[in-house]
Amino acid sequence: MKVVIIGFHIGLLSLLLVTLPCFSRGGAVQSLSLPVNSNQSCAEASHLASSTTATNVWRGLVPLHSSRVEVERILRKPKWSHGSTFIYETECERVDVTFSLGACELSGVTRWNVAADVIIRLEVAPRRELLVKDLKLDANRYVRDQESHPANWVLYRSVDDGIRVRAILDDKEERVMVITYEPRRKDKILLCSSTK
Repeated sequence: MKVVIIGFHIGLLSLLLVTLPCFSRGGAVQSLSLPVNSNQSCAEASHLASSTTATNVWRGLVPLHSSRVEVERILRKPKWSHGSTFIYETECERVDVTFSLGACELSGVTRWNVAADVIIRLEVAPRRELLVKDLKLDANRYVRDQESHPANWVLYRSVDDGIRVRAILDDKEERVMVITYEPRRKDKILLCSSTK
């Protein structure tokens, strides 16, 4: 398996993968976008993403901007849900999406001043092995924290970009468990007070 990251373009994170069936076709580099149904390859699904200047974008979906309609256009119907979080599955990933319940309503663990059914957070868990070192995260933008318990968990985060990468340290390799796309630091103006 080969994994490549193609840069930070003025704050734009593009995760690109090579040679895995879920992430490529004919050896060409494709984005981390994965299939929406069994009739479509992971590579074909990657073309569904729209361009954006946001850093916390996944397949054209941006926290605090994209709606449930946009999510279901790409991922179809959820497999199940709990509270305001809906779980979608594709051949290559599991995607947990937390939606707003309404302006300043408690959605998940936070309150945001956005309409109902707007994405608050996306958590993408790849089904294929993905190593942190292959992402080539910019050390100036990402802070690495070693968890105290369990001791083999590692977190990379960029509050400015609204991205977190959680990994497990196994045989000196950090394996990505989930990539979280959430509001960026500059989006905090939409955060409601904890009391209503």
